[in-house]
Amino acid sequence: MRCLSALACIVLAFNPAFACESPPAAEAFVYENDMDLDGVLDMSEWKNVKSMENFRVKFGDFSKAEFKKFDKNKDGKLEWESELEGNIEYIKDPCEIKEEQENFKKSKSNQKGKS
Repeated sequence: MRCLSALACIVLAFNPAFACESPPAAEAFVYENDMDLDGVLDMSEWKNVKSMENFRVKFGDFSKAEFKKFDKNKDGKLEWESELEGNIEYIKDPCEIKEEQENFKKSKSNQKGKS
């Protein structure tokens, strides 16, 4: 019985349906728009946000005034955890999107097999 439990745990741990865990939306937003890869958004990156496809923001725009409002420590950089968290959310959870894509691929594959 112990072996069966361990095996079940291993199978569940490596099953993609159970392995997906989305990062916080603010973290993903910074990652998507951090052009110099320093882990934060500076004013230039803020004003030139590229990726908004799956994000909803809880503020007006990407203006200098909004940047200054979020830059609590006045260092000219926005960190996702201390300054943006709670102000950016996903439109749709990335794990849900991934699951839909995998189901679509399976569906297409099954259709090819029936042709």
